[in-house]
Parts: sequence; structure tokens; C-alpha cells
Amino acid sequence: MTKGKQIGIIVGIIVAIIVIASAAYLITRPSTSSQASKSSAPPSSLSVTIRVGGATAPMYQINYWIKVTEQKYPNITIVYDAVGSGKGIAGFLEGIYDIALHDPPMPTRQWEQAYKEYGPLLECPDVGGAVVIIYNIPHFHGIINLTGPLIADIFMGKITSWCDREILKYNPGLAKICEKYGTDIPIRPIVRREASGTTFIFVTYLTLVSSEFRTIMEKQYNEKGPFAFFLPDWQSIWVRYTHNPAYGLSAKGNYGIASTVKTTPGAIGYVEWSYAIFNNLTTARIMNKAGRFVAPTYGNIEAAFENAAKILEQAHFNPLTDLWKEKTYEKILNPPGINSYPIIFFSHLTIKLHYKDLAKAIGIYRFLSIVWSLHNHYVKGYIPVPVSIREICLNAMRSHMTVNGVPITRYVGGG
Repeated sequence: MTKGKQIGIIVGIIVAIIVIASAAYLITRPSTSSQASKSSAPPSSLSVTIRVGGATAPMYQINYWIKVTEQKYPNITIVYDAVGSGKGIAGFLEGIYDIALHDPPMPTRQWEQAYKEYGPLLECPDVGGAVVIIYNIPHFHGIINLTGPLIADIFMGKITSWCDREILKYNPGLAKICEKYGTDIPIRPIVRREASGTTFIFVTYLTLVSSEFRTIMEKQYNEKGPFAFFLPDWQSIWVRYTHNPAYGLSAKGNYGIASTVKTTPGAIGYVEWSYAIFNNLTTARIMNKAGRFVAPTYGNIEAAFENAAKILEQAHFNPLTDLWKEKTYEKILNPPGINSYPIIFFSHLTIKLHYKDLAKAIGIYRFLSIVWSLHNHYVKGYIPVPVSIREICLNAMRSHMTVNGVPITRYVGGG
């Protein structure tokens, strides 16, 4: 056999081996589509954990929405840390929480910091609530009537007795108590010991109904910034009017306020309406903008929010902007309407709108679609955000939430 033929036979054998090996590989190798089916799943079915942190005020309602979401979407787990508004905002800025819950809107400095870190934000109300006045007047078992200016004067220390004629003018039943016992009934205001969103709403309301109180708080604001409204320097106010820094007392949380009022004769304090409802506390009637004394009933608070919603709509409410700077919290206080209860507030939540994690974005979208559902159920002690505001929030989320530049609706449709 010639050398050329030998080389040809060897080359042929090598080619045959390569062909056979390639065929065997193709037969045994899993197809690309098969691999993909094993390693990936539809984005909407991927398991994801959403972390929510912040305000305690909407706790019972948030827990209800979490339960509904997890039942409807078993792949979504939502962890809620009720750590207070301030820690919720801080955790959101640090990337710990996907959703920040806070009673008043996020202060401008933090909002701008979040915008710089994450880009566009969506800040919207989640539930409506109210601040109510509770009291303990010896021998008196009726419902007290108070005006906004009277409440401000009491908490400043300008009015220090329940038998003051300015109070008795609206409370003939109390006047009989003062006459019967022939003694003075000293007032003891009870305030929150810690920074509180409830205090913020209460103090803001007082600045709207009392020019004197507003002047005091403007000075504190200039010294401490927004924090002054969350934790005012009450003692300096009391010293100014009563020369007694111990004119009032402080207590922690709604529970602390309620407990201290209950055990302190002459006491007056403020708590969240939901807390008062759950604990059957007696609350004061407060004069509204229409000049009527109204109790904090569900109907009166709901009426207040319906009228407040009209104010926000007229002001072109935009959840993509800095709501603190827009002072939406102030605009809805003491709303018009014959039945409107005056001290109301929205609890808020904030999310970022641009995501890289598709499953995370879908999870947040699903949860908030339930929060802002137009056919929602609300737990006792909470008022629905008016439908018109919920629609604005839903539409903003649908229009502006993206994942790597792609609209979220590409993955979830319109729902």
C-alpha cells in the first residue's frame, strides 16, 4: 500500500470518529428549550419576598391586605415591620424596605435623598384616620364639646381649669358639676413622650386654628426643622404660660396616653381614632369649620375625607411629587362640610418606580393593586381613601412603573 493511501485511510478514520462522536453528543445533549424550561419560569410565578416597614397606625389594615395578597398570590411573601414612620423611611433609604409606611408625607429632605438614590418615586395614601381627644373629668360622665382654639389654649396652658367660663359656655352639663362641687377642676394635658406622626397631625391642626400656637411652633420649626412638629418642646410652652414645666405629663404611644388619662384626674390627651375604637374610649366632640360640634364617628370622618378629596383634586394632587412640600397633610385638615370631623389624616406609603428585579416589581405591583382596589374591605377603625385618590394612585403606578426600562404592564397586563 502506498504511503498516500495510508494517509487517506487514517484521515477517513479520524473524520468518521468525529462524525460519530458529534452524533452521539447531539443525541444525548438536552435541547436548549428543555434547559430553559427547567431553569426558568414565568416572571409572575417566581417566588419573591416584599419587605414593608414603618408606621404602626395602619397596622391592622396592612396585615389584612398582606393576608389577602398572599392568599391570592402564593408565590408572594410580604414581611411587615411596624417600627414607626421614621425608621420606615430610614430603612427605605438604606434599601432594607421595598415599601416605606409613614403617617405624614415623607419630609422633603428624605424625599429628595430617595429620589437621588432611586429615581422617580410614588407616594400615596393607603388609609384614612383621625386624631381624637380623650379626657378624665372628675364627676363628669357626659360628652365634652371643644373648639379648636380651646384645645390649643388648653395644651398651651392658657386655660388650666375645666371650670373656665370659655369651656362652660359650650358645656352646660359640666357647668352643673362645677357648681355642685364648688371647686376648681385643674386640667392636666398628656402629650406623647416620643416623636410621633399622631403628634404631628395634632400639632399641625392646632397651628391652623390658633394663630398664637402657630407662632410658637414656627419658632420651634426654625430651630429644629420638621422634627419640632413630631416632638414639640411642650415644657417651654407650659413655662411660658403657667410658669410650671410640670403642668402636663408625657407618655409613650397611644397606650401610654390612654392609660395616663385614665388614671389622672382632670387629664386630657390625644390618640388615634382606631385605638380609641378598639378600646372603647370616650372622645370629645370638636367644632368643625361649619360651626358644628361633631363626634369622631365613622360617618363624620368619612364625610370629612370625601370633602378633603375634593380639595386635593382641585389642587391637582400628584403622587409623583413631593407631598410634604405640597402640604397635602395641611390641606385636608379641618375640611368644609356640615358633618366633617376636623382632625383627619392620610397614612402614606412610598415606593420607587424603576426596578431591575422583575419578580420584585410584580410582587409590589400586585400588593398595591390590592391596597388601592376600588372594591376594598377596610378593617374596623380605618376609613377608605376616597375612590378618586385611589384611582390617581393606581393609574400613576400603571403608567410609570418600569423594569429595566420596560413598562410593568407588559408583564401584568392592566391588572
